[in-house]
Amino acid sequence: MKKRYLYLVVVWLAACLLIGCSYNRLTEVKHSSEADVENDMDTAREEIPEKQEEADTEEKRPSEVLEDLLSQMEEAKKEMEKTEVISEEDVPEEVEEENADENSDENVEETEKKDDFSDIDLDTYAYSSNREEFPSDVAFANFRSLSGGAINGNMFYRSSSPVCNVYNRAPFSDAFAEAAGIKCVLNLSDSSDEVRQFMAESGYVSPYYKSLFESGKVLTLNMGTKYYSNKYAFALADGLKKMLTMEGPVLIHCIEGKNRTGFVSMLFEGLAGATYQEIVDDYMATFYNYYPGMLETDDRLYECFKKEEIDEKIRYISGCDKDADLTGLDMHQYCRQYLYNAGLTEAELDLLEARLKSS
Repeated sequence: MKKRYLYLVVVWLAACLLIGCSYNRLTEVKHSSEADVENDMDTAREEIPEKQEEADTEEKRPSEVLEDLLSQMEEAKKEMEKTEVISEEDVPEEVEEENADENSDENVEETEKKDDFSDIDLDTYAYSSNREEFPSDVAFANFRSLSGGAINGNMFYRSSSPVCNVYNRAPFSDAFAEAAGIKCVLNLSDSSDEVRQFMAESGYVSPYYKSLFESGKVLTLNMGTKYYSNKYAFALADGLKKMLTMEGPVLIHCIEGKNRTGFVSMLFEGLAGATYQEIVDDYMATFYNYYPGMLETDDRLYECFKKEEIDEKIRYISGCDKDADLTGLDMHQYCRQYLYNAGLTEAELDLLEARLKSS
């Protein structure tokens, strides 16, 4: 850009100089008086050769100056063309590195787009409360035993709520709880008053759960949904202390048996030695139970659910940052530390581990 400006300035100066020289010649003639024109002309004829010789020695003729300026303009033009047109081999190494970095950034952005689930809102995917749309009663109830590591699946179960029938699943969960011989319930979502209200509703159809509640075997923790809060952790620790004094098998549930139940199941499975993948597999069973066939609509949904519902909870428990690889985590260590910080003693943690692994 600077070369272009230089080129234009040189052209302008050349034009000004040419006009100035012509003007000076005219002015000199004009200043001669009319009376002395003839004498001056005669004298001028004699003096011009001498003055011309002197001028030639002192300065260049306008035509010569113009020639010099045109020559400089040509050189400037060539220099400008060299600057604008640079071959690949003349590109400085620093510029090549910058271009490489830009290309690398573009590749990273492309990868991030593939992992970006900002256009997916899991809350907009409503699941059905119609039993006929599910493959089995057990899938509809989201009922199963905990798994992974050395955990005893015959002693710890999880399900949707057997008492709150908002999704029509309660009677199915209640029937499976009775069949599994459940003797202790960790109700993570409700207070005792809320349980009484559910049982007082017209059409209540969970008699086994009612019998457990009336015999004091249902622990109502009313934990809320903020798993990252101290209130949540302290309420869980208080419930576990009471659970350790009671006989099993144990059923863990909230409303859907998905988030709060998933978090507590994750802690139990990790404490029993489950790997990251084993925890993911059990948690994702809920995804398939609630959203059968949904993966056919968008193959990113699995990864989205895993990232937002599972990985975020594991990162919280372990304290790992968002870029850390979770696959090799020692879940036992982190789950034990979480429960210790929540209020369980070392002795209580040892007892809980023994209960989880006992046959």
